[in-house]
Amino acid sequence: MLVFFRISELLSIRRSNIVTEDLYHKIFVEVSKTDKYREGSWVYIAKTGNCTCPYTYLIKYLDAARIPSFSQNFIFRSLRYNKKLKGNVLSSKPLTASRAGEILKERLEAIGLDTALGWEELLPLHI
Repeated sequence: MLVFFRISELLSIRRSNIVTEDLYHKIFVEVSKTDKYREGSWVYIAKTGNCTCPYTYLIKYLDAARIPSFSQNFIFRSLRYNKKLKGNVLSSKPLTASRAGEILKERLEAIGLDTALGWEELLPLHI
């Protein structure tokens, strides 16, 4: 299943905005460029059962990220350096669109795909 999110919508998703049911996820998008009344909207991601099932991959990602379902944290967050720990820790801020683009470009180059594309060409995103 292909899910259409603008990068700003994708990066503003909080863990508490995702509701998992047996056959689908409901994701509440709080702010969207096309939401002229600023009411937000629900996006549904169905379980397909195939090897590229976005439902399954979202569960795997959320499990790996260890973000509790009640958390208000963004699901895609930036890292910051902590001097005391002498290492990177997750920030409470969302990942920026420019950094998301850099990460995507790195991954595309790693598998040999063209990286001269802009966001418009790369969307829709599979999640």
